[in-house]
Amino acid sequence: LTYPDMGLALPTLDELTAGVDAIELRVDLLRPPQDVNAKSTYVPPTSYVTKQLAVLRSKTSLPIVFTVRSASQGGAFPDGAEKEAFALFDLAARMGCEYIDVELSWSIERIREFRKRCGRAQIIASWLDWSGHMKWDGPVVAEKHNLASGLGDIVKIVGKVLTFSDNLDLHRFAEKARAAPNAKPFIAINTAYDGQFSRA
Repeated sequence: LTYPDMGLALPTLDELTAGVDAIELRVDLLRPPQDVNAKSTYVPPTSYVTKQLAVLRSKTSLPIVFTVRSASQGGAFPDGAEKEAFALFDLAARMGCEYIDVELSWSIERIREFRKRCGRAQIIASWLDWSGHMKWDGPVVAEKHNLASGLGDIVKIVGKVLTFSDNLDLHRFAEKARAAPNAKPFIAINTAYDGQFSRA
């Protein structure tokens, strides 16, 4: 859900969530009325995020994926606002969000500390590359996957494709990753037009 205010989603929430297993709430895109036109990076107030989660919880029992996507990872949250990001993650854990997306771009030590206090929430350790240079069969992706596996309950890697064959590389990497002993659940997708195939 990419609304600035969850109240806007409520009239069509049943339609939006038909057949889905969970709802991803893009917290970095939430905006209180006075800041609704803020276009640059932005830190939504904790009090506002609390109200938005409460509104969503009042209308659905689906699990919530709490995502604070930073600017360098394709979102609207300031890259330097790590303290604020973890304050929001703590809020998500306290409010019972089932999944919390935590980017590998944040401090590894801080992620480890958060893992100790996140309660029953599952951490999706994520890494998104928007450069178009990422190679699914390259060493960087393997390194990020190993790091994410050690930090999270679920691994998420997203790449930007330049050619359709990048989807085949993704498929081969994902098959190999999922076949490894003690493999974590793995979300692997590509972006851009040709990347749509990887989401099917």
